[in-house]
Amino acid sequence: WVKSDRVRRIRYDGNPAYSQAGKWILEKGANPDLDTYGMTMARQESYVTWPSFVQTPWRVRCQKQVTAVSVQEDFRMQSITLGNCSCTDAQDCSSHGQAYGSKSNGPDCHCICNRGYDGEHCEFPLCEVPYVVNANKPACDEGAWLKPGQVCTPRCMDGYKPSYD
Repeated sequence: WVKSDRVRRIRYDGNPAYSQAGKWILEKGANPDLDTYGMTMARQESYVTWPSFVQTPWRVRCQKQVTAVSVQEDFRMQSITLGNCSCTDAQDCSSHGQAYGSKSNGPDCHCICNRGYDGEHCEFPLCEVPYVVNANKPACDEGAWLKPGQVCTPRCMDGYKPSYD
């Protein structure tokens, strides 16, 4: 499983030379498209072929910058609860849309945005075009909703033209 920004991933470590402390690792710095190792940041003490999604102790790598060129590193046990790998309205659609799709084989979530929102993750609030006297509905060629900063091209009724102040 790969975080959507592709910075970190969780994966099964089947290499016996590295996996004596557990088979599931959280790592960063690896290309998720390749079967290569990144920097292991945590390891779950689990030896089965599926990670534990309940609160589970992980052996976590902690790093502290000591000087400009040196880092102090230690390992400690910390309880971590892995989140559900499913599409959610809050996480994938900014709580402004309905999520559908799956994360089973990688991020494949899509959003149906609520009225007044747009964008791949429903992250852009739209401005509703107001009612304008002697204008068609909607009053703008661009439609009933405009993105922030978008300019309205007026749609006047026959016999009328836009006036600008």
